[in-house]
Amino acid sequence: MNKIYKYHIPETGKFKLALPKGAKILAVRVLDNEPYMWAKISDGITAFEERTFQYVGTGMSFDDNGGSWQYIDSFITRGSEGQHYVLHLFER
Repeated sequence: MNKIYKYHIPETGKFKLALPKGAKILAVRVLDNEPYMWAKISDGITAFEERTFQYVGTGMSFDDNGGSWQYIDSFITRGSEGQHYVLHLFER
């Protein structure tokens, strides 16, 4: 059996999360103006692994480290002045 869990994405461009081993990221969305990712977790998994993520805005330069960053999903946030930003989440 599996479960789906929600994880908050911090407001830093590059971050690490301890996720249950083998967690599969399903989607990234904004809820109440906060970005989250949803992951499918297998029941009974007790081991965790640290995973590294980064997001970048449309039109921004970033180093994908020779292609080692894998695209996950894109999401839209709203800035403090009401402008919208499209951000793209990657995992290494």
